[in-house]
Amino acid sequence: MFAATGDGKMLPCYVVYKAKNIYSTWVEGGTKYTRYNATLSGWFDNVTFTDWLKAVVIPYLQRLDGDKVLIGDNLSSHLLLKMLAQCQIMK
Repeated sequence: MFAATGDGKMLPCYVVYKAKNIYSTWVEGGTKYTRYNATLSGWFDNVTFTDWLKAVVIPYLQRLDGDKVLIGDNLSSHLLLKMLAQCQIMK
């Protein structure tokens, strides 16, 4: 997963492996601040999306003043009411 901001900044990458576990050799030499996770399918699920939002997006957005907008797709794992509520708290 990668994300960019409206002013052209790139947020840290988020890599999801198709695996049960992540091995240390899989993350060696990765780019700085990259976050790693694993799912059996290799795709984002509710758990990985929540982790990405909490670990990558929200910390970045909290450093900014004013209102923020996060634009995403309609993948069902990207629409979690508890995370929408978490984002509302940032206002």
